[in-house]
Amino acid sequence: CFGTPRKAETREGDDYILLGDVDSNLGVANAQIDKHEKIVRLSRTDPLTELLNRRALLEDELPRRLKRLKRGGKRSGLFYVDLDNFKQVNDAHEHQRGDEALLAVRGMLIEHSRPGDRPGPLREMRAGMPRI
Repeated sequence: CFGTPRKAETREGDDYILLGDVDSNLGVANAQIDKHEKIVRLSRTDPLTELLNRRALLEDELPRRLKRLKRGGKRSGLFYVDLDNFKQVNDAHEHQRGDEALLAVRGMLIEHSRPGDRPGPLREMRAGMPRI
């Protein structure tokens, strides 16, 4: 009957069932969050280099940083480099060697960048090492 107190052990049993349900739902929610974060990461980064892809760089990162610079009245620079004839090198020495070259360039860009700098795409824009 509604409003009738239950026995103490029944309430405790219900509490354990409720806690079990909450725990299960939290596990499902955490798994969904992890999957969503992975999808977002995959949609924003190059699978080989794990750098931002062109869309993420040009549509998200660059406009956000430009707004922040404008608000702060600061200046900045954009560094663009081109891997000359990379396609021919990639075709002549197999794609695995080309991937190794891209990863080596990625390593150099990260090594010589300041904390907070975001090296961009190495495939779509052919960024990497400057010509000398």
